[in-house]
Amino acid sequence: MKRSRLTFYAPLKAPDHSHPSGDRRMAALLMQALQLADYDVVLASRFRSYDHVGDPLRQSRIHHLGQALAGRLLRHYVRTGDAPDFWFTYHLYHKAPDWIGPQVAQALQIPYIVAEASLAPKQVDGNWASGHQAVAHALLRTDLVVHLNPDDETCVTPLLGARASSLNLAPFMDLGPLPDPKERNKLRRQLTFEQGIDPGSFWLVCTAMMRPGDKFSSYRMLAHSLRSLLDLPWRLLVIGDGKCRDQVKSLFVDIDQRCCWLGQCEHETVLEILTASDLYLWPGINEAYGLALL
Repeated sequence: MKRSRLTFYAPLKAPDHSHPSGDRRMAALLMQALQLADYDVVLASRFRSYDHVGDPLRQSRIHHLGQALAGRLLRHYVRTGDAPDFWFTYHLYHKAPDWIGPQVAQALQIPYIVAEASLAPKQVDGNWASGHQAVAHALLRTDLVVHLNPDDETCVTPLLGARASSLNLAPFMDLGPLPDPKERNKLRRQLTFEQGIDPGSFWLVCTAMMRPGDKFSSYRMLAHSLRSLLDLPWRLLVIGDGKCRDQVKSLFVDIDQRCCWLGQCEHETVLEILTASDLYLWPGINEAYGLALL
């Protein structure tokens, strides 16, 4: 029996983007979950529609590029006879609208599915007004909305068309083969040897990108909180990197002797470090559903 073909698109960040993030991870997980559900999943495009500065001219160029890509995809489907049965877009919001999916789904008359759609009414006349309008248009065309964050429902639901349905999906992770808990002491000894961490101290750990905005605010809150625990024998293991690395490290300058900066690590290494540690810490300021905590 032929499997249904599903075209997947993540306008904010493709699932195989070179820079790690929660959005990239969630996109990859959704693709994997759909494949496990026996869909023939094909990545539509790696085109990023993201505009982080609120520049209308840049947004207009992105819009036209997206429309051109939609036309190219449609011509490809006509030429090859390889059109999808469903279109699936992950993470739809005003800074990264979907300029491709609604046009393709409409032309092919196939269901248009969106996961983690959000709408910001204040952007009706804001710097991302065109993105806001594009999201509203996409929601009107949507056949199914998958909510990962229940807070999005209030603004999204009123804009759905009459044929649309919605469901809630709790955020999830595929941890793969987890380290055996019995190996914890071995992993701890290994880290002690490699990083010179006091094995008798209480190991705290966090993992997050080092970038401006909310991530930086979380690091700042973490540093502030740890200063009130200096009477306890803890060490902080920090997994992560980014363009704000130096600024993040400066937040901990007076307690740096208690910190171990591990940089960006492979997924398997992260799991080993988490297994060896005692407590995970992360403020998660303004994070939609705390993928880092998962």
